[in-house]
Amino acid sequence: MDGTAAIIDGRFLTTALNDPTKQSQIYEYVEALKGDESGWRKSIENIVTNDLRSAEECFIMLQVVEDYVNTRYAMSDESSTLFIKQFLSHLLRKNGEEDIPAFLVNKMAQIFALVFAVDFPDRWPNFMQEVFLGSGMEDTRAIQFYLKTLLAIDSEVVDRDIQRSADVFDRNTKIKDAMRDLCMNDCVRSWHHILKEVTNITTQSLVLDVVAVYVDWIDIELVANEEFVPLLVDRLTHSCTTEPAQRAVCALMGKKMPSLKKITLVSAISKVMNEHNLLVITEKSGEEDELRVANLLSAIGLAVIDSYSKMVKESWTEGKEETLEAMGMLEKEGKTMIRLLGSEDEEVSMSIMELVKSYIGLLMQNQSQEGDVILSQIMDVSLSRYVMGNDLDLDGTGEEESDFHVYRKDLRHVMHAITLKRPELIVEPLELRLKEMEGREVGMKKREATLHLVYSLSELLPNGLLNAKGGWLSRGARLPVIALSHLSPQSSSSSLTLLYFEIVARYEKLVCKDPSVMLSLVPHFIADYGMGNSNPTVRSRVIYLFSRFVKSQRSLLATVVPEVIMRVAPLLASCQDDLSSTLLSHEDQGYLLEATATLIVFSAIEATVKAQYMTELASTIGNRFKKQVEWMGDLETRGQLDDKTRTILEEALPANVSYTIKITKAFGLSGKEKNMAECGCAGVFIDLLNLFTSALSSSRSFLAESTRQLAGRLVLCLEEELFPSLSLLLSSLASLAVDADSMLHLLILTNNIVQKHKGGLLSSTIDVSRILDASCSLSVGSIPSSTLDPTGRSLMYLKRAFLSLVLTLLNTDLLGAVVDADLGSRLFESARHLSIDVDSTTQKTAVSVLSRMVSGGGDEVMERVLSTLLSLPITPHFSFKDAASQLVLHEVRSTIHECYLRRPDLVTSLIASNFPSDFSQQMMSSLTTLSVKTWNRTADRDVPSPAACHYTTEACLPELLEEFLCFALMAPRRIIDLLGAPRSFRKIQRSETS
Repeated sequence: MDGTAAIIDGRFLTTALNDPTKQSQIYEYVEALKGDESGWRKSIENIVTNDLRSAEECFIMLQVVEDYVNTRYAMSDESSTLFIKQFLSHLLRKNGEEDIPAFLVNKMAQIFALVFAVDFPDRWPNFMQEVFLGSGMEDTRAIQFYLKTLLAIDSEVVDRDIQRSADVFDRNTKIKDAMRDLCMNDCVRSWHHILKEVTNITTQSLVLDVVAVYVDWIDIELVANEEFVPLLVDRLTHSCTTEPAQRAVCALMGKKMPSLKKITLVSAISKVMNEHNLLVITEKSGEEDELRVANLLSAIGLAVIDSYSKMVKESWTEGKEETLEAMGMLEKEGKTMIRLLGSEDEEVSMSIMELVKSYIGLLMQNQSQEGDVILSQIMDVSLSRYVMGNDLDLDGTGEEESDFHVYRKDLRHVMHAITLKRPELIVEPLELRLKEMEGREVGMKKREATLHLVYSLSELLPNGLLNAKGGWLSRGARLPVIALSHLSPQSSSSSLTLLYFEIVARYEKLVCKDPSVMLSLVPHFIADYGMGNSNPTVRSRVIYLFSRFVKSQRSLLATVVPEVIMRVAPLLASCQDDLSSTLLSHEDQGYLLEATATLIVFSAIEATVKAQYMTELASTIGNRFKKQVEWMGDLETRGQLDDKTRTILEEALPANVSYTIKITKAFGLSGKEKNMAECGCAGVFIDLLNLFTSALSSSRSFLAESTRQLAGRLVLCLEEELFPSLSLLLSSLASLAVDADSMLHLLILTNNIVQKHKGGLLSSTIDVSRILDASCSLSVGSIPSSTLDPTGRSLMYLKRAFLSLVLTLLNTDLLGAVVDADLGSRLFESARHLSIDVDSTTQKTAVSVLSRMVSGGGDEVMERVLSTLLSLPITPHFSFKDAASQLVLHEVRSTIHECYLRRPDLVTSLIASNFPSDFSQQMMSSLTTLSVKTWNRTADRDVPSPAACHYTTEACLPELLEEFLCFALMAPRRIIDLLGAPRSFRKIQRSETS
């Protein structure tokens, strides 16, 4: 043990367990004991000699023993095994002689179970008989400890809810098989003895729990007999053992077995229960009685229905009379099922739901007039229970309200089982309820239940409401439209108000078929009880739903633009000056502005009017931004900018930029890049971009990312008129891009600009070379990557973005025009350096850059590119089996081949000077073959070249490609293995390492 354990020396006060300053010492001591080879022995000795001050100390020592048994006991020698057996005997004696706390008894039982799992059956086949069954069946403490150990064994060996490894699963299977053969008969006899002879209530409950968990995998005949079943049923009649007895009986009936055997068993149990009136409910029955009947009836009914369904499929080979008799018994319980389903106790109602759903399926298969009546009764009960009780708060968010919503979900499952084939049973009642709500006042809870069912129609009815043609489905499809057109969302209940708008969002495709109803919804959205609601949750949700509603139905809502703007303006103005205003959150304002801008853009008004409206929105944002910047500057100048105000401003200022981005999204919905100019709004957004750019500084770098995102949006929507603003912005962003993440985003923006405008950039003042210079330094410079990005991911993406920009400039023939010779040389060396990067995407992009540079460079460039490419297969991270490396190989192969086509003498000389003669000859043969083949495919096929005739067979090309891959790319690795690295490769590796 370490020093800490030695200092504590196993002695600590009970009070230390609750002392935070001592808990870490105790923990270290226990861990030291667990790690000590003899720590478990010392713990046992402390327990046996009673050298402990409290039960808590004993518990800690038992934890050490438990750890040993769980991890190392399986490999123990004979002396250690004997030591553990003696310790178990001591625990049994201690349990019989002393009144031990329950938590200690449970821990002791867990240790017994772990020892059993290791020793049984190989090392200790008579464990049960020797430890428990041989004696002690008359002592209450001993019996209870035996039963607790059985429960612990079930948890360790049987419990299917615990995930286990394959080895442990096989071990447990072996243990269960051995238990069936060696001890289960004796164990079941002991359970029968305990049930019959021991009167202690706790003991009776424990043995019933043991039966409940073991009956699932033992021989059913041991329990399902004339001696055992009456004892179980009798325990159902005693209130003190009702719950564990229910678990045991239900487990017995739920056990998998042949259908005929199960029908016989369930019928016998049902008869005994009926004789004791255990399935009867009267007016005097309480919730406990109802719950007992619900659980028992559910277990009986599910077993009967399952057996009946299987025997029908088996064509009634035998047992038809018994099965039909059991089904008749179940049918007689129909009224009881419906009564339990309608119980005011949700636990009772939920306990019977699984049986009700199975019974509905049975009625659907065997339709009859009586069955139709039962289905109608079940639906009526479900509809009545769907209404929230008087003891619950309609707008409450407590645990009881949450439980009720879970209960509602289960009720919908019951309804769905009916409406799959009988949609009229939900459509007709909802039609009547909606009509009732129009004509007179209906209670809010009943109103809410009706609207919630309308909202849930898409779950309750079969798919196809949108395209329903006639019949009940078509009538069901009209229910949301009726609810929205005839009812108002204005209510004192926030839940009821919000539910109205949720129905709009879910069924807007149905509603849009009637434009008049669609337009009538807008006043509700913009009313005081809608987006002006005093409840912030309702207000935020309504604004979001309104934004979605506008974007999807923008063409139909063109006429309501003035009305919306008149309502939106005061809301936005209320948030303009007061930073602490809670009326609208930043997110709310963004959605509101996006919806308003969408209506303006897609309205039928003239472009000048659209520009006027957009200018008003932009002015609201711009004026607020200016005031906030001035306020921040004034506070900084006076030294009065405290942390709280700084935090608020650092959230508010970028929010204004985000609002502008939200507005620009209106111009991306039509697919027209120029519609911003067509609406006369280009100048508005350019002015805002210039305003935001002017505020950028080292102290306001928090504005950089949102401003960059806005510029990216405007690049898509505007043309050359944006160049002056972009030039200023890129210059500002470049000065602030001091880390990998900010430079990455700047490169992405620059790449988008280059891809869109290409040669048009040459007429602008945009300085791409400055960005390339800075990003080159960050990508391959001497700055440690940990200072740029501790995780390394931003640096990896920075390298990719840097190379992508260089490649874009090469593909558009702009690189030579935007960089000077010195920077061009640095970019070339950077590409060479990154071509051996560990990231395969970076590597492939770098090879593509080198391939493009070869076409515009001289012999020196080509030689250096070829030397670099031929060195790639010998890099440590390169793998010929990796798919990403294969993509790199393809690019390398294409580049080498292109170089050979342009300068065969230079490539021949380079290969000959770096490879042994036999390898170089084979490589040159492959290159020549590919070259001639390529030439032949592009030449006039009617007059083939004599030199190419030998290589014109199409089937030969794959083999030649494979041959080239083998010799041109795998040769360097073979040379390293067999001959030692060639001079040029050693030189390349030394330079790259340095």
